[in-house]
Amino acid sequence: MLKTRTLLALGLLASVAAQLNRPPHFLPGGDMARFALLEDTQVGAPVYRLQGADPEGAGVHYSISGEHFTVDRHSGVVTLLRPLDRETVDVLEVIISITDESVGGVEPNTVSLRRVIPVLDVNDNPPQFHGRPYAFAVPESTKIGTILYSNITVTDKDIGHNAELVITCIKSDACSSFNIQTEKVSEGEYVGTISLARVLDYEMWASYSLVLQASDTSPQSLSATANVVIDVIDIQDQAPVFVGAPYSATIQENSPPGKSVVRVQARDGDLGEPRPVSLTIEDDDLSYFRLVMNGSGLATVVTSDTPIDREHPMVLQSGGVYTFRIKATELINNELPGEFNYES
Repeated sequence: MLKTRTLLALGLLASVAAQLNRPPHFLPGGDMARFALLEDTQVGAPVYRLQGADPEGAGVHYSISGEHFTVDRHSGVVTLLRPLDRETVDVLEVIISITDESVGGVEPNTVSLRRVIPVLDVNDNPPQFHGRPYAFAVPESTKIGTILYSNITVTDKDIGHNAELVITCIKSDACSSFNIQTEKVSEGEYVGTISLARVLDYEMWASYSLVLQASDTSPQSLSATANVVIDVIDIQDQAPVFVGAPYSATIQENSPPGKSVVRVQARDGDLGEPRPVSLTIEDDDLSYFRLVMNGSGLATVVTSDTPIDREHPMVLQSGGVYTFRIKATELINNELPGEFNYES
């Protein structure tokens, strides 16, 4: 009787073992742990292979959630379905699942894992200048080293070294007159500053046109350019200038008073906002001539009431040549300041 009971117990244990169905599991290296994907990965490309096993040796199949991937349920090969853009979505969240087969009438087991997949940056966005156009004016008396302009903002949507920017001046001889500094504000945002490198001279160069280039430091560097217009403000620092000097003329002695001898012209050496110019005769020791003004800086030298005498000792000593000077003086508020003058 005891022997019969033992056989019945063993038969019950064998029946329970036959119905046991343990869950499957993902294998190391096949569970998408620490998986990341470049944003320029081509749609349709295989990007990963899920791998798992069932303790009972039964077949398994796979699934993946979301709209960016699909998986071959048997092989576990994951394929990209949609294009990626890290600047829009920088991480993807998916659920990967492995399911075994039914064993002895027991329902299949499914094991699921949540995975966060970083989308890796590639250098696909060029730098961008903001707030253009750039234009400003600077007095020609500005000292070297002075910061002239600091409103140049440049951004890059990429990250890391793909968004590390340097701003330089290119394609212009004017670049040597200015220094360009690049200052990082935050990730992917920089400010460019223009300072003076050389002395300005309105009469030599009244305006400058710079071409700035912002480039990232990626091996496959991308860049963008922007124009900067710099106007130089004229400062009153130039003496009057005679046009066509030196002047000379030939005249008969004893010419009648008021006879035209030569026309003279002078203008302010500062071209930005020129001042009126007054002309006067100096060193006309024999008083042979006078000026008839024809406008600012424009006059005609004519004979005076004193007859010209070639035999005068002063004239004879110089071989029949009589020399005098014309003085040009800038007017300030239409008055003679006596500060700037030029003689011819």
